[in-house]
This record gives sequence, C-alpha cells and structure tokens, in this order.
Amino acid sequence: MPLGVRWGNVTAVGERLDGLVRLEVDGAPCIAYPRLTGEVEVGDVVLVNGRAVELGLGSGGFDVLYANLTRGLKLPVETGAHVMTLPYAPGQVATRFAEEDADAETERERLDGLPVVCLGLHSQLAPVCAALAGRRVAYVQLGGGALPVSLSDTVRILKARRLLDTTIAVSPVSWTSIRNAASACRISRSLLTLAPLPMSSFGPRPNCPPRRSTKPNSASVRRKR
Repeated sequence: MPLGVRWGNVTAVGERLDGLVRLEVDGAPCIAYPRLTGEVEVGDVVLVNGRAVELGLGSGGFDVLYANLTRGLKLPVETGAHVMTLPYAPGQVATRFAEEDADAETERERLDGLPVVCLGLHSQLAPVCAALAGRRVAYVQLGGGALPVSLSDTVRILKARRLLDTTIAVSPVSWTSIRNAASACRISRSLLTLAPLPMSSFGPRPNCPPRRSTKPNSASVRRKR
C-alpha cells in the first residue's frame, strides 16, 4: 500500500514538547518530531502521512508530519551517526547508537542478576514507577506500539516528577536518551550505571476516536416503528 502522503500547510502550532510538536495542518490534528523534520512554524509547506486516520486505525486520531519542505531540507546529520534506522525505507535516518561507544571491557551479554520489571502494556509504566518512588529507574522501550519514545506523555510526566531517570530505545524504537541497535542485554553495564532497576514494555498506543457506524442504531429503529 502507498505511503498516503499529501501536501499541506501548517495552520496552527500548539504544544512544543521535548522531541514532539502538536500542530494542525490545514486544520487537521497532526504531530511532528522536530529531530527528524526540523522545527515547524505556521505557514510551512509540509508533507503529511494521514493513512492511519484515513483507515480509521488506532493512530490517536492525528496525522504524522512526514517532511517539512520549508525549513526541513538538507538538515545536518547527527555527529558520529553511522547506523540507519528504518534502513532501506523511504524514511531512513542516520543516528548514533550505544554500541558505537561500547568496548570489550564494558559490553556484556548478560544481565548478571540485575532485577528487571517486564510490563505487558505501556499504561503499566506509571503505576510501577509510582510504586518504586525514591529508586532510580530506567525504562527500556521495545518494538511494538508507537516506536518514537518522545510520543509518550507518560514518560514525559514521570521524568518531570523524577519518578523515571533514563529512557533506552531498542531498535527499531528511536528518539530517546540512549539508542541500542541490538538487544537490551548488551547495554546492561549502562543500566547498572544509570539506574539499578530497569523495566521494559512496548510503546504507547494512542486511543483513536471511535469510528462512526454506518448502521442505524437498533434502539432508534425500534422507536421509529
């Protein structure tokens, strides 16, 4: 299936958060990742991926800014980046991963008894962090759900309240404190240094507004009869 990209103009810019901007393109809700697209301002000409909204899928009811044609072309590459995320896809991006800074003495394959909390849902992250208040906690986001960690308002709030210390992304997840190309175990040394208690889960799955049914409501049909 094609990407589902369309032209548009930025008509409003709302929240500017760490790694995320909420805006409107031609009046429709949209999100942008400025690390990927560059900064966004009202009046910018952009390309928007609206396929998930068109199909009524669980995208949260918003489009995703694909490229900023006004100020997002020829952006500089991240210093020292040699690994591609989404390799060989139209949206491939060069980024720096933790393995590039590791050496034989610090890199490990095992967790060596490090306690890990495994979460089945991203929504479990907040209550678990609250229960562990006062301890340094690292969050490892795995592939599944939303891939960009910066989409998570939960992570943002937990960090602001100092209930979460560090976020780590395991490929293909991206846009967080530490990015890892292989498995989370390979950065266990970093986990021990950054926070003694890591936890992992999939990314958030924003709620999509309910789709309008084309079938008549059975109660209203009975009333009409």
